Amino acid sequence: MLSTVIEPPQTLVATVTGTLTTTDQAQLIAWIRGAIRTAGSVHVLLRLDRFAGWAPPDLVDDPATLWLGDDEPVRKMAIVGDRRWRDVVLTMAAQPVRGIPIDYFETETAARAWLGDVSGSFPARHVAASD
Repeated sequence: MLSTVIEPPQTLVATVTGTLTTTDQAQLIAWIRGAIRTAGSVHVLLRLDRFAGWAPPDLVDDPATLWLGDDEPVRKMAIVGDRRWRDVVLTMAAQPVRGIPIDYFETETAARAWLGDVSGSFPARHVAASD
């Protein structure tokens, strides 16, 4: 399951619970791109909650719908999850060769500090969820 929240002014928070499907991934990228059109450059905080990996890929008409490009205005992306997922998630994100700074953290506090948001107390502006 995927849920999303925009924390003003420009922090996008997405939570993946369980297994990430191709549909979830496409929805996440579309949501980030939509927020960029509204807010300009953003920070992304991706939380992996009881993460169980990826579902087998579905057929996708356009693979670009599944990944952010290095030319998109994402200033930083912080991923928070269990230590055991760190290497595989960063490999999937193609770090350290990506132009977007991406790092992996075991705590949300550390991730928010790296993003430049130590409070984490912004009111949510938008919430969406999918199964």
